[in-house]
Amino acid sequence: MGKSLVMTTTWRRVLLGSGLGLCVVALTFLSGLVAEQVRGRKAAAVNRYDDTGQKGRADGPSGERAARSRDQTNEAPWTIHIRKAEEALAEKNVRAAEQSWHEAYRAALSSRRWEGMVAVGDVSRRIGEVAGTREAFVARARQVYLTALDRARQQRSVEGVLRSAEAFDALGDREVVNECVRIAESLAAQSGDANTRERVRAFRERSAVRSPQLFLSSLSPGGRNQ
Repeated sequence: MGKSLVMTTTWRRVLLGSGLGLCVVALTFLSGLVAEQVRGRKAAAVNRYDDTGQKGRADGPSGERAARSRDQTNEAPWTIHIRKAEEALAEKNVRAAEQSWHEAYRAALSSRRWEGMVAVGDVSRRIGEVAGTREAFVARARQVYLTALDRARQQRSVEGVLRSAEAFDALGDREVVNECVRIAESLAAQSGDANTRERVRAFRERSAVRSPQLFLSSLSPGGRNQ
């Protein structure tokens, strides 16, 4: 009887201890599940936030500004200043246009590229037209175009030489147009590219319609297009 009582008490203790152990295991398991769910919800919330943020950056005002900023970094350094100058000219604000022109000129000069100098020269002419003092701005544009021509010649760019020729043609400077065509013909011949030579020939013919002097030079032995 006493022995049975001792065994019963022992089994009760064992069962009680086992029950407590199972409870602890169950609680640990449930805690893990809850923690996992919480982490999953947090991750989902973060993903939704990131998606929303990315969409906002792509579609919202801040996204547009970021896109414009990236585009501007891909633009030539003088472009933004020229755009500002043209906007000022649209408002007849010659002073602001000149300030932006100087910024554009410095950027184009530093770039060592002929494209910038041609663009800056074009803006100078437009400023003169709006300001009503065309002569002074045309003289400035001419100096800038000469720099563009020199750079194009040094870089052996037929496109740059012809673009400079167009600029001088707009100024009515036929003598320099003739020189541009001769330089372009020489570069085209050295390139050995038939399409480039044809392009120069076509430019000469178009210019000759506006310039009898250029037409005569094209007929001379030294100026005939081969």
